[in-house]
Amino acid sequence: IAKRFFAPVMISACEEGTKVALWMCNEATQDKHGKLVWKLKNNKADVLLSGEKEVELEENKLQHVLIDIKNK
Repeated sequence: IAKRFFAPVMISACEEGTKVALWMCNEATQDKHGKLVWKLKNNKADVLLSGEKEVELEENKLQHVLIDIKNK
């Protein structure tokens, strides 16, 4: 039997032309600090771009990081 169905921190991506918005949702009751590591891959799973960024997520907040993929 599964013991945990809910993860309080979720990350999703949204393409916006030559930029990608990485949306981070923290539904926890405390701030979270960590490293956001991302990879952009093609349909053969080859890594085209990658990066990382230290992030501070406030409790019960939705925040985003915008990545410009045109100039990379």
